[in-house]
Amino acid sequence: MAVAAFRASAEEAAALARAGGGAEPDDPAWAKAVDLLALVELSKDAVRGAWTARGEELASDGSDGARLVLPYLPPEEYDLRVRFTRREGHGPVALVLPRAGRAFAWRMGAESNTVFGLDLGRPVAAGPGPPEARMAWCLENGRPYTALVQVRKDGVQATVNGKAFPRWTADIPGGGPGAAWALDREGVPGLASQESPTVFHRAQLRGVSGRGRLLRPPPAVAGDGTGLAGAYYVGRGMDVEPA
Repeated sequence: MAVAAFRASAEEAAALARAGGGAEPDDPAWAKAVDLLALVELSKDAVRGAWTARGEELASDGSDGARLVLPYLPPEEYDLRVRFTRREGHGPVALVLPRAGRAFAWRMGAESNTVFGLDLGRPVAAGPGPPEARMAWCLENGRPYTALVQVRKDGVQATVNGKAFPRWTADIPGGGPGAAWALDREGVPGLASQESPTVFHRAQLRGVSGRGRLLRPPPAVAGDGTGLAGAYYVGRGMDVEPA
């Protein structure tokens, strides 16, 4: 059973929403991050819902459990940073992530837009489940948010617009997260929304230990004969192995 780590007022929720405004500052630590949205082919990677491309952005529809695979196998330890705007609805936006061969989801705006927390799927065998942060409301429609999830061997840490939420240090149970967040491939991250159309402006993954791997050559370089799949297109750096 999850434990409410703290409760936040409407004023605190509004402050969190305001913190996401403006452009993201350049951070040298992300210079070699993998541009995950650039790897997506909607015909292959949309698991549920009608997803659309809006320039370099991707948008979900109002489907029950709209979800999308990000076709990249991250290393053992990594950071996933996603910037998004929920346009309508009161349902959660979620990031699906692998850790030690098992999947979990970081939910933002669960339980009628009142909970930030992890979805581990099956209950933890012993002791309380991961802590949840309950707020008067979590996400304000039309405002951009930046979520960062840091996956490490010894735990998972999530932040939203710079606000850190309680760290989870126990193992991830098998079975994956709830059905609304289930992907059709193992070991990959994904994006999801629940009955709430959402625009995903950016999704970046930065390896911390080890190197990630592309599931397939990215669309822009597939079959070009260079053998550099991912090197220039994912580019921003060379922090990937060829597909």
